[in-house]
Amino acid sequence: MGKRKLTKETLEDLYINKKKTTTEIANMYGYQSTQTISNYLHKYQIPIRHGRDAQTNNIFNIEEEWLINMYTIEHKSLTEISKILNCCINTVRRRLIQLGIPIKKRYDLSSKNFPIMYGKDNPAWKGGRFQRSDGYIYVLYNHKYVLEHRLVMEKHLGRKLKEEEQIHHINKCKSDNRIENLLITDVHEHIKIHRMLGDIK
Repeated sequence: MGKRKLTKETLEDLYINKKKTTTEIANMYGYQSTQTISNYLHKYQIPIRHGRDAQTNNIFNIEEEWLINMYTIEHKSLTEISKILNCCINTVRRRLIQLGIPIKKRYDLSSKNFPIMYGKDNPAWKGGRFQRSDGYIYVLYNHKYVLEHRLVMEKHLGRKLKEEEQIHHINKCKSDNRIENLLITDVHEHIKIHRMLGDIK
């Protein structure tokens, strides 16, 4: 996204009325540094607030069920969620803490969960199939790694899964991807199932 000039009226609306942070505004307008937004605030004589105030106000704008699904069930990282929402990582982290959801350790969300693959010459090669640290199985399909349970369901249905469609493991074993152990569901139903099973409070 190219840089766009901020008018005083637009900046006041975003920063004062909508309580956006300088980081969020910088992302919206294609600036690499928040200092540019701070310069605009100074130029337009807009009072600069404490960054934590903006984060606190924006916490409540993150929908609870969507966030639980993204972080707990889809295993999106804080960075990935913040990019989707176009907000600060701290805003996402504070909302999760507010909802009583434990924050995962950094290494649980990093590329260290995925072994370095160099094909059959690697002694760790297991035929293009490996288990991630969170229990899900990845398989090599059409030259890229995909989640096995989604692939199994797609082959069973004879079509690609829709973005909103999710797969629940009936026996709670994430590596058991037999079709009889897989239940196709949506975000709301999937969260409801995990709440009934006690996985989510």
